[in-house]
Amino acid sequence: MRWFRAYRQLRDAGTNNEMAVEAISRKDYRDDKLTIATRAERHRICLELLKICTPAKDIDDRARYKANDVKAHIDSPESISHLQDLAPKMARVFDNTDASRRAKKSGLKTDKAKLGLLNSALYATYGLKFKATNKKRTQYHLVGSFDSEDAPKLPSYQTGEEVYWNNGEDVRYAYSKLTPDELLLEEESKTFLDPGLANNTQITEETQDLFDIC
Repeated sequence: MRWFRAYRQLRDAGTNNEMAVEAISRKDYRDDKLTIATRAERHRICLELLKICTPAKDIDDRARYKANDVKAHIDSPESISHLQDLAPKMARVFDNTDASRRAKKSGLKTDKAKLGLLNSALYATYGLKFKATNKKRTQYHLVGSFDSEDAPKLPSYQTGEEVYWNNGEDVRYAYSKLTPDELLLEEESKTFLDPGLANNTQITEETQDLFDIC
């Protein structure tokens, strides 16, 4: 996300959150001005929510927090006021009418309802959620889409785990060092061990013949 990357760059350069958001909101991305204003508002809202409603002070703060600390923050009068103000903004700023309706219906009386509304805003902006680290809910932390054990695994070519180099050579495009006779013997050996391969080879040859006829 280009907007988010720019924010990270400014913050990493020593700019605090408020100044970073202000700088980015003024930067011309040649996008619709209303869209830029909405994005800036999302960031402002989420940074305030993190600072006031949770122990986390920043979107990159993935430390684990005790449940008592989380409840103390989210149950404070200031947090409740912020979350109540957030409820109508979910439909207008975050394009999430369902979250807005749920918050109004629940009255934000439970911690689950408060965290649900908070996470709706965080996920829409950063792809993050403030969740419990275990079933007993003794600790909480910020997690992303690929932080959990149940998250889908990325292919090895995306994670860099796939090995393409062997003795300094790129083996993806390497030619076999076996002679034609050795290759033929190797193929016959595989066919002998697995007769099904012979049938597959025959089907492949017949299919190729059909293409040749066409």
